[in-house]
Amino acid sequence: MGIFKEINNLKKQGKEIAKETGQPTGMMGMLKGLPGQLAQANQMVSDARTMQADIAREQQILASGTRATATVTGLASTGTLVNNSPLVVVDLKVNVKGQPEYAAQISSPVPHIYMPQLQVGSLVAVRVDAANPSLIALDWANQGQAS
Repeated sequence: MGIFKEINNLKKQGKEIAKETGQPTGMMGMLKGLPGQLAQANQMVSDARTMQADIAREQQILASGTRATATVTGLASTGTLVNNSPLVVVDLKVNVKGQPEYAAQISSPVPHIYMPQLQVGSLVAVRVDAANPSLIALDWANQGQAS
C-alpha cells in the first residue's frame, strides 16, 4: 500500500509544479510543449550565429579599419554578457581626420577592465570601416592614444 501512496504524492507534486511554473509535467504535456521548445532553441542558435558574425565583422574592422577617435555621448547596458563581458550600446560622436564629425551607435562587448574608461564625455579610440563609416569598433589596443 505504501508504493501507491508515494505514486499519488508524486502526482500531486507534479500538478503543483505544473501550476506554479506553467510547464506541463506529464509526458503528453511535455510533448505538446516540444514545438515551442524547439522554436526557442532555433532562435538561440540564430542569435549565436548573428553574434558570431558581429564578432567577425568587428575583428575585420579592427584589422583594416581607419583609426579615429570618438566622444562617448551615451551608454546603456543590455544586460547580456558576451564571453563574460557586458554587452553595451554606445552612442558616439566620431571624428575621422579630414571628414566631418558624425553621430553613430554601436553595440559592443566591453571587457570589465575598460568599463571605467567608457563614460559619457570620454574620448575613445575607434576603428571605422572606410567603405561603410557606420561600422565602428572600439579599439581597446590603442585607448591610450585616443587623446
